Amino acid sequence: LRGPVWSELCSSIKDSTEEVTKAVLADVEQQVDRIKSRPADDFNADDIFLSETNHIVAVGGEVRDQRAQLLRRVSKKVKDAAVAEELQKVAAVFCSDEFVDRQIAGTFKGCCGSGEFWFPEALGFEERLDGSLQVSAASIYRDWWERSQKTALAQITEGKELPVDQVLLGINGRWDVLDYCRELQEQCQYSFDIEVDLTIGRTRGEHHTRQKVQEIAKAAETDSDLHRMSRLFAISKVEKLDMQNSDLDDQTGAWIAAGLAGAAALRVLDLCGNSLGG
Repeated sequence: LRGPVWSELCSSIKDSTEEVTKAVLADVEQQVDRIKSRPADDFNADDIFLSETNHIVAVGGEVRDQRAQLLRRVSKKVKDAAVAEELQKVAAVFCSDEFVDRQIAGTFKGCCGSGEFWFPEALGFEERLDGSLQVSAASIYRDWWERSQKTALAQITEGKELPVDQVLLGINGRWDVLDYCRELQEQCQYSFDIEVDLTIGRTRGEHHTRQKVQEIAKAAETDSDLHRMSRLFAISKVEKLDMQNSDLDDQTGAWIAAGLAGAAALRVLDLCGNSLGG
């Protein structure tokens, strides 16, 4: 948080009082405190120990990569309205860099589920280690009376299976999906009939990563754009990127080259057929 990457972000949104940094620290501390408050006996179970350890590693990854989910979460804790608004704008841009999204909307007819927090499962999602929700392989959930009920996704998509690596980004325009799920659960009485508009995203593959790299490089003008390019390569899981004949010139090529420093998974970048070097 004291490095140049976060300094660049805070400077670009005109956060001169370090409100964002403080909000991120508070968010991390809150998640760590939640784990500390668990009974010590819980950690005698390997699965709990590993899941909580992986969760904290994921939290560290969120901070390192400035994940959109983190920025949206902490924007609600920033007191300066102008800074919070700018942070939300950055989060929206970063989210578009991380995911290719789609809307799935329809009527969800169901019954209250069993357990303390059943609504995500009833929607058709399961929690990941980083706290986000991904599409579940299950198309049914158990209601309060232990009866099988179709999930919201199964109803809306009429049984068509979705890849389980897709993530729930928003519900009805709300991006704090876990908090909103709790609110919706509290509103449910026995059986319910509600309208849901789900924003679901999948991680960019090679084709969509190539498109995003071209988009950023051709529009790049400032250090913020360079930071965005570097971040894209850092979060991308693509190992090979074919950018042959992509109409790149020296300037766009320079932006791409500068962003490669933080590449995590990328091993091969093919730039043949571009007008680089004259």
